[in-house]
Amino acid sequence: MADITIRDRTITISEMTVGQIRAWFRYAEEKEEARAKGEKRDLAGETLFEEVSLEELAMMTSLSVEEMNGFTPSELIVVLEKVKELNPDFFAQRQRLIEMAMQLAALEQREQTTP
Repeated sequence: MADITIRDRTITISEMTVGQIRAWFRYAEEKEEARAKGEKRDLAGETLFEEVSLEELAMMTSLSVEEMNGFTPSELIVVLEKVKELNPDFFAQRQRLIEMAMQLAALEQREQTTP
């Protein structure tokens, strides 16, 4: 756990527990299901940073997504860098999942185009 201060605001950043990582998996599955159903998405929150969505960032900090609205992207990058420092295993696992999903999508694409 670490605290950083931005604009007189102390922000607590935590290393995710195994239980929190499992909860993140459920969150990711739910988001994917919603995406597949065409449900409304927070595109700005999902794409502001390459590494995480704002909702994911909130899972590892004392900030809510609503509170993040008052910060600039450059201020949140400071938070994100500390989050990445404290959660290297989570980010490595997240990257492996992304790579697996891309491989599966490529395989499915090949299967659909192969007679």
